[in-house]
Amino acid sequence: MHPRKQHLFNYQGYIGAYLLIGGVDPTGPHLYECTANTSTMHKEFAAQGSVAMPLSRFSNDFKPKMTEAEAKDLVQRALHAGMHGDNAKARFSQAKVFRDLQEKINVQGSLCQQLEDDQNAREAALRKLTTDEIEAKEMLEQVLGKREAEKSADDSLRRGISDDCEYLVESTSEMAVKQIAAMEKQLSAREHGCLVDVRDDGVNVVGLHPGLQQLTHISHYDENGDEIMDLPDRESVSTAFGKVKVTIYGDRARLPLVTFHDLGLDSESNFQNFFQFVSIAEFTDKFCIYNINAPGQEMDAKPLPENFQYPTMEGLANIVENVVEHFKLPHFFAFGVGLGANVLLRYTLMNQDRVNALILVNCVHSTCGWVEWGYEKVNQRHLKNYGMTSFVADYLMWHHFGRRIDECSSDIVRQYRVYFQHLPNPTNLSMLIDAYINRTPINFSREGGAAGPQLKVPVLQLVGASSAFVNETVEVNTRLDPSRSDWIKVSGSCGLVLDDRPEAVTEALMLFLQGLGYFPTMNVVKLMKQIHEAQSGSYAAEQRCVDEC
Repeated sequence: MHPRKQHLFNYQGYIGAYLLIGGVDPTGPHLYECTANTSTMHKEFAAQGSVAMPLSRFSNDFKPKMTEAEAKDLVQRALHAGMHGDNAKARFSQAKVFRDLQEKINVQGSLCQQLEDDQNAREAALRKLTTDEIEAKEMLEQVLGKREAEKSADDSLRRGISDDCEYLVESTSEMAVKQIAAMEKQLSAREHGCLVDVRDDGVNVVGLHPGLQQLTHISHYDENGDEIMDLPDRESVSTAFGKVKVTIYGDRARLPLVTFHDLGLDSESNFQNFFQFVSIAEFTDKFCIYNINAPGQEMDAKPLPENFQYPTMEGLANIVENVVEHFKLPHFFAFGVGLGANVLLRYTLMNQDRVNALILVNCVHSTCGWVEWGYEKVNQRHLKNYGMTSFVADYLMWHHFGRRIDECSSDIVRQYRVYFQHLPNPTNLSMLIDAYINRTPINFSREGGAAGPQLKVPVLQLVGASSAFVNETVEVNTRLDPSRSDWIKVSGSCGLVLDDRPEAVTEALMLFLQGLGYFPTMNVVKLMKQIHEAQSGSYAAEQRCVDEC
């Protein structure tokens, strides 16, 4: 009892605790009453609460050395007397309860009215959003129409240039021929979605298509215009799912490098920044790059028919086979990101003798989880019924940047959000998303056997530290032979490691290939230094060109 008294004493009556403490010790039974100010009294009987009637009953009928039955009977009669004495209080309490219930009913009615008003406001906002989306589609159609008109003007200009070229060739003016060739390359660059500005000072500024609004590379030319950055060739390859577009960079006599892009991007927007970053290095002189576009995903693709049977993930792997056969590539390096990594992993397991090495970024080998399935089902419905919405754009941002977008470069985040919000073919993207969410698991194992075949091709896995797919890449790594595979988590990077940390990816890729015996004389440290110096110089040149504009 002392600890309880001490606790109450510390609060000097501010804890309204009135205690009845009973117990038995070697001297017999005891009963104490303890008040809030810690005063205690030893009593033969005691009561708390509405005590008038119970105490009177105790006073009249209590007697020492009562039997257990007599004591129980006395307590029951005391309780009965106390309940009768509380009838008036009970009626007052009931009235108070009824008033409280009435107040709660009134509050709930007010809340229901507020919820109804909120629902009406949401419906009005949805109607406004639908109207805004219709207006945005009309604006996009106007922009596309303007772009088509510009293309027609370019064609007319090309025909005029061709006529002038014939005249100048006949006059054997070598300088004039070179100038016309530079103009031809300018028009070709515009057709391939680049921003090109040929200036008198010999500086050529090349950037991504207008969706990204970013200057990414600067090449220098001599006075004759001979040193021009390689512009891609484009070929349409026939497959079981129609023709797919493949862009080719570099001399086809070099080692072939086949790429496949991720959701919401095409081959240009997914890989162009990275390959332009390393384009000043001798590294890219070793490769011819074949960028494969999934059906209907290139920027200038036409909407696919509603009854078009879009390929599954296995079908996309068969498209890779069609491209490899079309270009007659006996062996090649494979480079895939996200969805593209999944496709190339499927292809490699079926054609291990053809792939020299496999580079995977944000690779997932398992089926779609319930949360991912739900999000992508909603995305698919939005893309088909409403076009590109903010919900779909937010999902694509999470897919590419990961969970902590606020920690990524604000410039890259802004550029990609604008790019996703203005994708020209949302219906085509919905078909690709449907194929991805219905993907089957890729069965393979480290030892081979019943769990799946063993992957004997060297594999380099890359993932950004903030990517949404770090755990999935770890799971893939557990199924790979450690003597033939490397797993690298790029610190300080979002899911878009090719854009966010191209220098880290370049260094990892070159060291990986050197470990396989390729390019043994290449000095990686020196090459990385040259890349950093070139990028620093390019940034200064960019600033001068922007100021001139």
